[in-house]
Amino acid sequence: MDPAIFAQRNLNCYVLGYYLGIDESGTEESIAHSNAQGMRLLKYYHVIPERDTPANCPICKEQLRTGTDTERDLSISAETAVAWYGYCRDVACAIAWHDFVPLGGAQDVVEVDESHLFKRKHNVGRMNAWRHIWMLGGISRTTKKVFGIIVERWDADTLLPILQQCIDGDSYICTDCWNAYNDCHMVFNGHGNVNHSENFINPPREEPPIWMPAGRFNNECLDWNWNGNPPAAGLQPFRIHTQHIERAWRDLKSHIKSSSSLDFASQYLGEWMYRKNILGDIITEKGQYERLIKYFNILTSILFLRRVYPGVGKVPMKLRYEDILNCDCHECEP
Repeated sequence: MDPAIFAQRNLNCYVLGYYLGIDESGTEESIAHSNAQGMRLLKYYHVIPERDTPANCPICKEQLRTGTDTERDLSISAETAVAWYGYCRDVACAIAWHDFVPLGGAQDVVEVDESHLFKRKHNVGRMNAWRHIWMLGGISRTTKKVFGIIVERWDADTLLPILQQCIDGDSYICTDCWNAYNDCHMVFNGHGNVNHSENFINPPREEPPIWMPAGRFNNECLDWNWNGNPPAAGLQPFRIHTQHIERAWRDLKSHIKSSSSLDFASQYLGEWMYRKNILGDIITEKGQYERLIKYFNILTSILFLRRVYPGVGKVPMKLRYEDILNCDCHECEP
């Protein structure tokens, strides 16, 4: 039935069940029918995007193709298309971590924040329980480079070693008031926090900023929206907040599909870092497109892919943050 016709009815759970074709048989055909009807209904109400709507590339103006187009054009199954997309993300993840340089520096501010990713089901005795999965990340205010790591424990013993590995020790750190960050001032060149239960910027926009000596921070780290004069010569306005990393989380989550798979989420985190840290160095859209094609097109980038998969007899690059700390791949071996 056309979703537009269905939507004209008086909706209730029984009518919806009839439309979706839900029955007690649970056959493969009935499940497929229910899924198809449900997808059409969700698209009609704009809960999910209409992937069949034509769209053009902003650079070459050619029509963009979805995953379904890829399957049809290449005569491959959905499973094969998904596998190849995952393979490309593996390459991006390996390069992003292998070439990663700690964020920040002596005049830089690195914003650090945690964000909830999903709940993961696991068995505890005879009961099923849920474990919340979080990601820890940071962004440099100067370079806009990022890092993101999935963490299942949320204590100082877990977080501080990650921060020390991913952030230059000369950086100034901005965090929220979570207790695990309390010792950041001992390992970094300054630590400021903001209490999100009270405000999102410390001090708030309507109040005077913190005045720092000129040259303490790069211009990108300062608050130039403040119109008042400094209390003395040689001072510059500064505020503590984590708005840049929170905005980066929103951008990341718009690309991560709903999932409870750590491997799947790690792939998207690696791709996110690759796009921000490697493609982000290329200013023009044309340059980004050419770099993306060079790195992801198997036929034209064999030499690049060999960095990750070097062949028989050589150790490949690792794909995870934990493994990169002790990488023994063919590029790192003595």
